[in-house]
Amino acid sequence: MQADVGTSGSLREFIEFVAGMLAKSPDEITVEEEVDGTSIAYRLRLAPDDVGRVIGREGRTVRAIRSLIRAAAVRQGIRVTLDVDDRNRDRLPAADERSADQAPAE
Repeated sequence: MQADVGTSGSLREFIEFVAGMLAKSPDEITVEEEVDGTSIAYRLRLAPDDVGRVIGREGRTVRAIRSLIRAAAVRQGIRVTLDVDDRNRDRLPAADERSADQAPAE
């Protein structure tokens, strides 16, 4: 069974809604989705200040969001994943691009 576009759209809207209610900067939220057969991978991008709010203490909030979207997806016979990412992560240099004075202390 292929992932249904209607299902992925409603799950995407749900993720945007919940994250928007938790975030201080809801206008900076984007949800990207990648459909691969019977699975959908979502990437939730937020402002750096909102990442902790959406993840919650010990990851409880994001775990609850994942549980809800997984329950909805199971009813449709698809598999979903949700990753949370902040916008600045893409702008940081990779570990091999850092100079020796920027390398993390061991």
